Amino acid sequence: MLVELLTLARTVPDRAVAGELLDAAERMVTDRIDRDQRDWARARLAVAHASVGGTERAEELLERLPDGDRRAGALAEIAALAAREGRADRAEAVARRVPGDGRRMRALVDVAAALVAADPRRAEAIAVEAESMARHTSDPHRFATMATPVVDGLIALGEVEEALAVAERIAEPSAREAALGRVATALATTGAVEDALDLARALHEPEHRSWTLVGICEAQAAQGDRDGASATAAAVLAEPSADGYARVVEFLLLSAALHAVGAVEEAVRLRAAASRQAVDDVADPGRRVRAIAQLAVTLAAAGDARADVLARRTGAMLARIGDPQRRDRARTRVVEVFATAGRTDWAEAVARPIVAPASRVRALAALGAAADDPDHAWTLLTRAAESLPTIESAADRDAATGRIATAAALVLAAGTAHDRLAWTTRLVAELLGTSHWVEAVGALARLDRAAFDVLAKWLAEHTGS
Repeated sequence: MLVELLTLARTVPDRAVAGELLDAAERMVTDRIDRDQRDWARARLAVAHASVGGTERAEELLERLPDGDRRAGALAEIAALAAREGRADRAEAVARRVPGDGRRMRALVDVAAALVAADPRRAEAIAVEAESMARHTSDPHRFATMATPVVDGLIALGEVEEALAVAERIAEPSAREAALGRVATALATTGAVEDALDLARALHEPEHRSWTLVGICEAQAAQGDRDGASATAAAVLAEPSADGYARVVEFLLLSAALHAVGAVEEAVRLRAAASRQAVDDVADPGRRVRAIAQLAVTLAAAGDARADVLARRTGAMLARIGDPQRRDRARTRVVEVFATAGRTDWAEAVARPIVAPASRVRALAALGAAADDPDHAWTLLTRAAESLPTIESAADRDAATGRIATAAALVLAAGTAHDRLAWTTRLVAELLGTSHWVEAVGALARLDRAAFDVLAKWLAEHTGS
């Protein structure tokens, strides 16, 4: 009940009514909330008061919080809220009060992200405020999380050298290798195949090296280089992935690439091996159905009539997954496989029974990004956005918003429906005002190059050790 009261208070347009609701919430905290929950409740009350202009009461509640973590979290949220409302001075002042260097640095970066679309210069100045703390941060995962979408955004913009610079400075080994692998694939697509192969060979983790070589093989095939594609495929097959599902998908992607350049016998052998291993080596039902979906896509690309049969088979396989949440997650992944391959007819059939809101939004975003008809794309993305309030977890909701915004930016980049720019920009702006602002980076790269460059420049200079 308390959460509902606070949410209502923050959304009603009448400040007097909001005040009455908050007074009722405070009485509830005093009379009905257990002692061990009161710090949490007072932190939420402080944020709610700040959101409706009750700065003095918010400060009083914060002063009564003995829990430093609760106080820090509330201050960071209030700072981001002020930034989203355009009150940059208030946002900076509150962010600098957050206790703990690590938390303060994160609060300042979140404030910078909230301001970046409206005032890139001010955002850059705030980001610099966090620079000294960033250099000494002990949280490499935080920077890996921020840098990963920036790398992808730079790749999407064709700035591969800049992407490489950011990727190389990621301190977390696995995240760095994954980012470097995507850079290597991007290099191959631009024709710099030898540089891409050198980068791939330098990767230490076999899984990342294998996936990167698959991407390079696909790039070589797209350029019509049969000998190069065959040689790279052979390198993958000499050290295939140890994971059964990953190995099946690798074989299928290699098969499609080799088929495209006329290496039909090699392609057929790989498809046959993948078909056997999808049954024998992939135990998890969700991963097995994704492998079968990938096989259907590969067969369709080769003109094999069995593709439609396999695509229909995925529906029956999904229906046999007992747990509803796992079933919806598996459906979503199959939708993404089909949609990415351009088989939106198959994808939409799989998406229809999805019930879980987060999974449904993810599927709709994938369908919207892949739709050939712009009007249909916007219909799908609008439906996805309408489902956002039904996602309970804030983190899941922000991730879903990011997927919708990125899909919308892709549709806009195709040169259609520019009247939807304001709608897409609003989604990005809302995300930039949250602690999960990193979810907006992919869309920001396509919508506002100047704003994206502020983030990319700062991360290129300060990410990692």
